Amino acid sequence: MLQRLAQPFEDRSWTRVILLVLGIVGTVMLAPMALFGAYSGVVALLFYRDAGDVGMAYRMGAIGLAGVLGMLAAWCRLLIANERYRRSAVLFYSTVVGLVIGIATAVVFFGGAWVSAPSPMFWLALVVVLLGIGLLGATIGARMRPNGTVETDARKTGARGSP
Repeated sequence: MLQRLAQPFEDRSWTRVILLVLGIVGTVMLAPMALFGAYSGVVALLFYRDAGDVGMAYRMGAIGLAGVLGMLAAWCRLLIANERYRRSAVLFYSTVVGLVIGIATAVVFFGGAWVSAPSPMFWLALVVVLLGIGLLGATIGARMRPNGTVETDARKTGARGSP
């Protein structure tokens, strides 16, 4: 199943075009919030450490930085071909970690929207989380062998070890 999720990234299908359009729309909507949050956290850390109540700025900074990492990982997955993920363990694992951070950040950031299902923020949160999970599955599927096991560097190079 995960290999099927990776299929649109091998051939230039309409699915990939739709994902790119959704990525552009999502980036336009969410990148300013994430960048502002990361900026406010850095400013609070550098200039307002001695101030009494900067906890909110630190939290905004952490969520903003994690959101930026998640978006960066999503764009890496959308723009980089499956073959590069098969060859590079660093690219594969950094993208997987970035997507997991992005999904967790979306769940935390949009936590209040989960309560009120009809709100627009709920639907935005749902789309972001579902796209993140889909990209995570496609990333793992890009590295899978035909028999369903994930390809690791030890197996690729012929090194001996436990199966």
